[in-house]
Amino acid sequence: MDWMLPEALRLCFPLVWEKIDWAIRHEAMDTELQKLARGHQQGPLTVDRLYKVRLKVGEDGWLYVHIEIQAQRDGSFQMRMWTYHYRLFDRFGPKVISLAILADEELERLVEWLGRVRGTNPQQ
Repeated sequence: MDWMLPEALRLCFPLVWEKIDWAIRHEAMDTELQKLARGHQQGPLTVDRLYKVRLKVGEDGWLYVHIEIQAQRDGSFQMRMWTYHYRLFDRFGPKVISLAILADEELERLVEWLGRVRGTNPQQ
């Protein structure tokens, strides 16, 4: 994923991609994520990647991009995404974004769950 991060974000998350200054190399921060997983009450967690990227001029500094790739059904996926997001927020502040690349049938259920969390109806 490291070498194809710009292309993956451009394809899957174009609004995020356009805010990043790709002239400045991104930094993989997987060891930071592994620190967050230790001692988790639900057992060890795994995550695909965490990157530190520079935002374009006019934006505010750095952005931490947490990316999960989910290729099979996993009942704990939604909770794992939420847990990592709030732990990253505690560590790095509001410049954290958690993104999921779904490669199975989970998409519809995830959209419904996010809508309930936000108090909206995503189908409208």
